[in-house]
Order: sequence, then structure tokens, then C-alpha cells
Amino acid sequence: MNLNFFLTKKINILFFILFSLTSFELLAANRYWVAADDGTTKYFHNTANWSASKNGTTGGASIPGKNDVAIFGEKANSSDVNCVIQRRAVLKQLKIRNNYNGTVSINDNKTVRINEHLAIYEGTLLLGTDSQLFTNKNTSYIYNGGTLSAANAKKVQFFAVLDIQSGGTFIAPAKDTIFKGGFRNYGTFTHSSGTVTFAPYDSSYQFITSGTGAGKDFYNVKKTGKNKTIKMNGDMQVNDITLAGGILNVNGNDLYVKGNYIAHGSNRREVTRTGQSTSVIFNGSGDQTIIAHHSNTWPSFENLTITNTSGVVSFSTRAIDIDKTLTINSTSATLDINGIDTEAVTLVNNGTLQLEGDETVTITNKDTDTGTILMMDQAPTAI
Repeated sequence: MNLNFFLTKKINILFFILFSLTSFELLAANRYWVAADDGTTKYFHNTANWSASKNGTTGGASIPGKNDVAIFGEKANSSDVNCVIQRRAVLKQLKIRNNYNGTVSINDNKTVRINEHLAIYEGTLLLGTDSQLFTNKNTSYIYNGGTLSAANAKKVQFFAVLDIQSGGTFIAPAKDTIFKGGFRNYGTFTHSSGTVTFAPYDSSYQFITSGTGAGKDFYNVKKTGKNKTIKMNGDMQVNDITLAGGILNVNGNDLYVKGNYIAHGSNRREVTRTGQSTSVIFNGSGDQTIIAHHSNTWPSFENLTITNTSGVVSFSTRAIDIDKTLTINSTSATLDINGIDTEAVTLVNNGTLQLEGDETVTITNKDTDTGTILMMDQAPTAI
């Protein structure tokens, strides 16, 4: 056998592989839900419930797979019958159109992976107990009238962006929601007392909260991703927040904290518009703890405001450097420096500032002091 034979054989094998891959891609198709309304439970993994044509009325097409788009409600007379995904499914896309008024449910402990994105125009995608949903590339959307209900799920993860339009609803898991990309909320977000982790895979992403209030608040928030930044676009209310790595760029917005604040990463205010300022505002009703990142380049906070209605906000572990103003905002608000060295340019104290006595407190300008400075032991080294 000569060299030409081997080369010819390798070329033929290569063409065969390319032809096979191309043929496989050609098999990718749209699948339309046409389940009959006969009073029985209709399952995703049943060919009788799928058509290969958007104008189809009877089933028999193959079940949507990893290269297929599963579509509910493509036309006005589409089936509204509920769909149950009873075992693991992998799809290219999942689309719940405006003409579908039923519920697509994922059974308990089952996982659905979407290789591209999810779009809920109307109707509901319901996740069962400890089920999981993963999307990959491209932005996923929840439109007006659409609901992603995942309170009992184990995990929901978006690799790109989740966009909740006005009138759309995302009920997040009581366990974990992970954003590898960004988050845009113009509708309703229900936190279910769960944890949202922002773990961007690059620094181009932002999250839009459209302010604080019901339907926009987060519960526990984590920022992870070493050397990665995510930018806030709008104020945000959280319970506990942990900056475990990288940068949370508050971008001239305010961060409201009802629980504890732990920062191993940085809280920065990188904005291009002059005159903007940001504050971390503690507005809880119980004891709260602050452990803040501090360096010569980036202070712990630009402005720090204590406005809790009861309980004590306490520093812990690390020295605190406030670039501008420390404000204790009301008579009910108490800040316990707790022996931690503290530096601020301006102090506005209308509540209670509590000192242990062995810390160094440096205030350049004591602007307002109508409140109480409570010495636990002796006078501070400097104030």
C-alpha cells in the first residue's frame, strides 16, 4: 500500500465525518405541541404529542432533542393542554408562545438543559421540587403574561442574560439562582428567600433592577468570579450580601442591606458621569454585621449610611475606610464600631455611635452631631 492510498483513505474518512455532522444538523427541526385534550396527563416524552408542522393537528413526530426547538402555542388553535416533562431533557430552545395558556412542568428531581435560550411569551414553566433548569448561550426572555415559577427548584442557571419584560414574572428558587451573564428586571422578581449568585464569565455584564421594592428585592446575594466585574444599573435591596471575588461596580447607585455585609472583593463606584455618588445603606430591623474590603486604592465605602429601625449595626474584623460621609441617620439607628479602626471624611450623627475605646477613629469633618457618642470603656485614641 502506498502513501496515496493512505491519504485517499483519510480524506474519505474526513468527508464522511463532515457529511455525517452536516446531515445530523439537517435533522434539527422545530417540534410543535399538539397534545389532545382528552383528560389524561400528557407527557413531553411521547411522540403522540408532537407535530413536525406548525399547522399540524396530530402527533407522531419525533420528541424534541438537543438540536430541536420545542414550541408551545404557535398558532391560535394550538393545544393548551398541560405538558409534563417526566425525565431529563436536552433542547436547543424552548418557546412558550402567546397562544399557549397551559403549564409546562418539570417533574421533581429532573433536569432540563437548553443549549441556547428560553422564551416564555405567555403561560407558565413550572419547576418541581429539587428540579434544575440550565440555559446556555443567548438571552432568555420572560414576556408580559409569562411566568417562570421555580420556588421549589434546586437550581436555575442562566449562562447568558435573563430579561424579564414588564408584565413578566420570575419566581426564583428558595435555593440557588446563578447568573453567569447579566440580569434585566423590568417586571416582577420574587426571591423566595433564596440566594442569587452573580458569577460573570467576563466583565461586560450588568444587572438592571429598576430600583427597590416589592417584585425587585433580592434576598441573599453573592458576587463571585476572581478579577471579574459586574455593574449595577439601578438601586438594589438585599438581605445578606457577600462579595466573594472580583468587583461589584455600584455605578453611582445605592445598595440597601437589611442583613449582613461581607466583602472579600471590592465595592467600587466606577462611573463616568460627574456629580454622582453612591451609598451602602443599612436599613434592617435587627442586628447587622459589616466586614468590608479595604485597600489603599479602594476604600471600604464611598458613603456609609446607618438607618436601621432597631438593633445594632456593628463593624467586624477589618479596618473601615469611608471615602466621604458616615451617616447615622435617625435616633433609632446605632452603629457599633466594635474596636475596629475607622476613618471617614465627614461624620453626620443623628443616632448613636458606639465606641469600645481602643480603636482609632479619624474624622476629618464632624459635620453634624446631634446624636450620642457612647464610650464603652475610655475615650478613643483619636476622633
